[in-house]
Amino acid sequence: MKIGTAIKYKIKLQGIPIIWQSIITDWDPPNRFCDVQRKDPYRRWIHEHIFETSGSETLVTDRVNYAVRGRKLINQLFVKKDLDRNFNYRKTMLVSMFNGNPINL
Repeated sequence: MKIGTAIKYKIKLQGIPIIWQSIITDWDPPNRFCDVQRKDPYRRWIHEHIFETSGSETLVTDRVNYAVRGRKLINQLFVKKDLDRNFNYRKTMLVSMFNGNPINL
């Protein structure tokens, strides 16, 4: 991965298949990187991944700046719940992977 790397995702949002493309705009391993949406589904998506050392552990922080089509209502009804679920899943999987505790989902 490096600045300019394009990543194409095939995802489902609310059961609807969508092609999503983002591009790496900042790359500073092992500290952070940032991806910005280039194609659907959001009006704006900027996702910063931050990695910080804390003793013998690594803290992973996600900062997401996004805007949705349909604005506040669509965000409250659909998007925020999906994002919370996705990031909670990611957290669960990271903890599982790095603690050596397999999770059956």
